[in-house]
Amino acid sequence: LLLNRPDWIFLDEAASALDDAAEAELLSMLAARLPKAAFIIAAHRRPPGLSGLREFVIGGAEDEAGEDLMRA
Repeated sequence: LLLNRPDWIFLDEAASALDDAAEAELLSMLAARLPKAAFIIAAHRRPPGLSGLREFVIGGAEDEAGEDLMRA
């Protein structure tokens, strides 16, 4: 990713084997080094370390406050 610097980056459970801190560090670094790239991330939970995201949740997921996350 860092060498090719694509415009679109598709990640499917790419950091699922990492703990929250390592996942947050990895995704924050990618976002900082590839500021013009669009990230499409498929995951079972919200990735830590990223802010200002547009989010689309499929299913009846709820956030920490119990509010419905079904929004685009």
